[in-house]
Amino acid sequence: MAIKRYSRQGLLTLFLVCAFLPHAWTLILAFKDFSLLMGRIGGIWGAIGEMSYGLVFSFLDTLLIFIVTALLGFLVSVRWQETRRISLLGLLAGIAMLWEIIAQSYVVWSLHLPGRLTQFLAQFYLPFGFYYAAALLVVVATTLIPALLILRNEKFYKAFQAFSERVTLLSGFYLFLDAVALVVVIVRNV
Repeated sequence: MAIKRYSRQGLLTLFLVCAFLPHAWTLILAFKDFSLLMGRIGGIWGAIGEMSYGLVFSFLDTLLIFIVTALLGFLVSVRWQETRRISLLGLLAGIAMLWEIIAQSYVVWSLHLPGRLTQFLAQFYLPFGFYYAAALLVVVATTLIPALLILRNEKFYKAFQAFSERVTLLSGFYLFLDAVALVVVIVRNV
């Protein structure tokens, strides 16, 4: 008998969890530049039109993240119940997206490493090697520790479940905004 990896509800939950961060980041960036868009494009409707393109691409980004996450879910043991596996996958996808948001924020807001840290790294023979080793250590720790907590700690698992339920509700609103954005993009291009 074949083991069912995902239920429809499980896939929907995973999709909505995967939709949260790309849409939130898109809206943060759009509202950060909203006044610039209004001035450059000519009014509020032009800015909303530009935001619509961002939301449509955010939806496509969500689809790609969801597909990759669901496929990687086949590597997760079926020994754990489906809700725990979905929580684990949603958590790992969220952590990966958070690290990408952190990387993008350095470019968006022109952030730099503090001068003291740069001076400290310059003392080493291979400063970038030390920097990448430290970054790898932080990324692995921020990935493995929450993953182990999801699988082994019932309180953390229940807390993440409650968080996921709230995120899925907000993601449903984001999908509504995606539908509106798609209509705006179609109307602008017809």
